[in-house]
Amino acid sequence: MKPSFQSGTSAGFLAGFRLFLPWGLALVLLLLVWPARMERTTGEEIDAKRYRLKTELLVDALDRNMASSQTIEEKEINAHLRELVAAQPPRRGFAARLEDAAVRLAAGQATAFVAIGRGPLTLTAAIYAQPRGARLEITGAKAGHLPLPGFLGRLYVRTQRGLFRQLANEARIVRNLDQLVIGDGVLELATKSGN
Repeated sequence: MKPSFQSGTSAGFLAGFRLFLPWGLALVLLLLVWPARMERTTGEEIDAKRYRLKTELLVDALDRNMASSQTIEEKEINAHLRELVAAQPPRRGFAARLEDAAVRLAAGQATAFVAIGRGPLTLTAAIYAQPRGARLEITGAKAGHLPLPGFLGRLYVRTQRGLFRQLANEARIVRNLDQLVIGDGVLELATKSGN
């Protein structure tokens, strides 16, 4: 009886797969836990105050059932986020602690970045979004350096929503957007009337 070429090929494939699998899993794990960094424009304390004033004006308009608009700069958002990070309690044991947060605005795309300290590790995530009409649509994400495009990115972002609990006003503004334009270093938004 002649040996089958097909069974030899599938046995070789299976042996190669078994050899590759542990290395592939190790690479995925390394990409997940290897912390990423993000360049951003960060302003000063006055920029953080401007950001808070602009968001308070938007929320006040929503409370009064009025439409409103603001232009917010990347440096204002990042100055505010830097203050939020600085106000976090010190890291204790394996409790999660916000280590870094930032936003980068480029023509037609926003990137949100967070770094969470947990024990000896710092886990990072980047979330990519584009305006679609009056909504901000998640287009992908990265967990550490591991890219998560499309559906995987949106699924990952759903698991990370707890990170943004402190940003209740911002979440309310996003829910009530009427128009959104992202330019280089600037975010132009308008809210509709109503809650």
